[in-house]
Amino acid sequence: MKQPLLNRRRTGPGFTRSGRAVLPVALLLASLAGQPWGVASAQEAPGTLSAPITVSAEEVVKALAEARGMLASVNAEKDRLAGELASAQAKQDELAANLAAVNEERDRLQTTVDELKSALDQSVASQTAVTKERDRLAAVVSRQEGQLKEMQQSLAELQAGKDELGKQLAEEQAARSRLEQALATVTSERDRLAGVVSRQEGQLKEMQHSLAELQAGKDELGKRLAEEQAARGKLEEALATVTGERDRLRDGLAQAKSGLAEQEQLLSAAAAEKEKLQAVLAQYRSTLGETKQSLAGLTAERDRLADELQQLQEEQASTLQALEQSRALEAGLRQDMGELKAQLPAALGGVAPLERLKATAGELAGELRNIHRALRRAPGDVELMQRADAAAADLREQQLLIAAATGATGMYRLRPEDTLAIVAARFYGSGNRWPKVYAANDHVLEDPDRLIPRLTLVLP
Repeated sequence: MKQPLLNRRRTGPGFTRSGRAVLPVALLLASLAGQPWGVASAQEAPGTLSAPITVSAEEVVKALAEARGMLASVNAEKDRLAGELASAQAKQDELAANLAAVNEERDRLQTTVDELKSALDQSVASQTAVTKERDRLAAVVSRQEGQLKEMQQSLAELQAGKDELGKQLAEEQAARSRLEQALATVTSERDRLAGVVSRQEGQLKEMQHSLAELQAGKDELGKRLAEEQAARGKLEEALATVTGERDRLRDGLAQAKSGLAEQEQLLSAAAAEKEKLQAVLAQYRSTLGETKQSLAGLTAERDRLADELQQLQEEQASTLQALEQSRALEAGLRQDMGELKAQLPAALGGVAPLERLKATAGELAGELRNIHRALRRAPGDVELMQRADAAAADLREQQLLIAAATGATGMYRLRPEDTLAIVAARFYGSGNRWPKVYAANDHVLEDPDRLIPRLTLVLP
């Protein structure tokens, strides 16, 4: 047999620990019926009896207010969660826009960094070219210095030969002495010019040629000294040759000085260009450092925004979960309210017809009668007594709905010694009015002379 909705085991607000709906919930719409009404009942343990009690209209109104407050709280919580969800969605959109702007700025800065890197590479390449040119010039100068050292050594050897010839010429005639003096003067001039040439670049071959001519002149002077008189003429010829060589060396020195000045100008220009490139490089490095700092700041800001976005997404998920739970709770409450309305009469705001309410009450009364017969055979059976109490409670709640639907004045739980005449005399002042009580409860009574203890009657 299907149990009525009020007797099903449930959990949550409005239900007892055992799962049975709290009695005021069944009466929460009772105030809609109009005038308040009382219920006489007896809460009894197995095998005992108690006096009737009364349920006041204030308790019914209080239960109704509690149910309405609970429903309003659920609706308010739903609205609050919906507002928080909308706020979180708006904040998420704002953070997404900020993140897009940060990514765009990061791309722009990355482009700037790439351009600076390209310019820096070009500057480094230019500096490398200048460095290579400087090294090449230094190598050329080094080679020239080596060659000039060799020329100085050759000149020193010539000076030694010249001294030897001077000694030989000192023994000859005065003319030869004058020629020797002239030769010493030319040799001194030649040494001075050779010292100047040691700092020049491009005249080495010409100086070597001059040294060869001087060597030839020295040999020629040796022959002429051997021949005495003939030596003087040869020395004069050598003097003329050396004098021409001196003039030629002076011209070469002037040209070398001009070339050296041009090289110094090139080196000065290269040094200035190097300083300029170093300044540009320092500026690029400073700009690159600032750009890296800016990029690091933007990266940190992007990471912070990403963390906030993730946190908001987690909060949004939590809010959505809470909202879904609230919606599920609301749906469950609405379903319970629908099922309650299906079990309640129209007088309590339900849609259940009186015939169905009475049919359900008749089934519960039949179950209580069967348990009562079993208790007669086994009066000490604890399980049967517990079942009898549960069936009596279920019947009392169903009769309460019928009383509300029919506008009854109250209810009464039968005692073992009760008859319908006793009940009529107690509530109406005359036992002869028992048919009225029977007519109002014929759906739970098979025989007006055979009553069952714990059975609840409706009092019209």
